Amino acid sequence: FVLRGVFAAAEVERYGRALEDVLRRRRNGAEYDGTKLERATPLVDEDPDTFRPLLDDPRLLGIADDLLGPDCLY
Repeated sequence: FVLRGVFAAAEVERYGRALEDVLRRRRNGAEYDGTKLERATPLVDEDPDTFRPLLDDPRLLGIADDLLGPDCLY
């Protein structure tokens, strides 16, 4: 699922670096070798300073409301 134009390029770079850091920590510092599926959930718990603000980012909430309806609770 790609959300074009939602985030500025600097934000995409920041979140990408943070995700890579989380995954690298889960691999104990090893590089990804491409042989196994990696999951990084819940990201908020792994790096709350970076990912918690996304939980109530109005740009994402608007998309979620469009997809799920305004009464959906997660």
